[in-house]
Amino acid sequence: MKTSLITLLATLAITSLASTQSFVMLVRTGPSDLVVNASLVDAIANEATVKDALRKSIGDRLQVWRGIEVVEPVSHGPGTYQLHFEVSADVKDQLPPEQLEHHIDLISAHVSKRLEHLLHAEPRHRAELRRKELSTRLHKLLAHQEEVSHVAELIDHEIRHLSVTAERLAEQFATLRLDIATEERAIEHLGAMRDESQKRRDRLQAEQADLAAQRTRIAQDLKGIQVRLANTRLTSGIEEKERELEDKIRSLDHQLTVLAEQRLALEGKTLDAQQMLSSVLEQLPAASLALQRSKARLARMQADQELFGKRRAAADDQRKKALATRIAAEGLRIDIAVCKELLTETSARLARLEPVRIEIVRPR
Repeated sequence: MKTSLITLLATLAITSLASTQSFVMLVRTGPSDLVVNASLVDAIANEATVKDALRKSIGDRLQVWRGIEVVEPVSHGPGTYQLHFEVSADVKDQLPPEQLEHHIDLISAHVSKRLEHLLHAEPRHRAELRRKELSTRLHKLLAHQEEVSHVAELIDHEIRHLSVTAERLAEQFATLRLDIATEERAIEHLGAMRDESQKRRDRLQAEQADLAAQRTRIAQDLKGIQVRLANTRLTSGIEEKERELEDKIRSLDHQLTVLAEQRLALEGKTLDAQQMLSSVLEQLPAASLALQRSKARLARMQADQELFGKRRAAADDQRKKALATRIAAEGLRIDIAVCKELLTETSARLARLEPVRIEIVRPR
């Protein structure tokens, strides 16, 4: 039994051949976040897809699959890599050269495809999505900024309008209060003039009545003296008394003349006082009506002022909102600047991406 096992092992050792196949892959690519090294490419080359394809290609000749080893013998600058591949397997007999070339094609095609995806296609896809996302966000930010700016402009316009309205109302109130004070003083003055004119008229009328009474009394005295004078002339020897009566008559006539002149003067003064009183009485209703109208207008303006006060309170809230809006606008401005910068960086990254270029150096 031991002899048979030893014989079998010897037979297998004689019939098993070590197949080792080597080639070099030169990889050139643009700037990338992913670092290409031997470990990464080794993992890609030993993926199940490659193993299955190689095993299928070798077929029944395969005895032991050793694997694919990738090494990077020297360091290179970014974007240029030299990778050495070694494919090892134990086979029953020597593989033909065309099959070995086919194995190199299988491995290089798979590695090239995966590196193209990792270093170019996938970063480009991510960058394009990022650029689209940033463009959409930038568009929304700009639209929001325009809306915020419009709201802030409307609030500023409302506040300016309220300020102008407040100044206009203040001027109108000052003018109206001055008008009311003037009209009140005018009514007081007219009232005083009315009272004074009434007193003057009454006094002049009393003086006229007194003059009339004096004139009546003097006229009666004059008539009595004239009768006495007539009776005296019928009696002789009383010339002295007659002359005395004639003197009294002349004195009474003079008094009547003076009283007549005073009466005429008083009548003129009384007429002036009555005209002044009539003028004052005519002006008083108009002044009172003007005062009433001014007070009514003041009441309306006070009602308007109350409404305006509510608008001012609302404007204060709007002013706070405007401040918050300006702060938001400043934040948007910063966000827009950052978004534009990110978009520029993403576009630059896209421009720097290059397809992976691979060159295979086959053994001679």
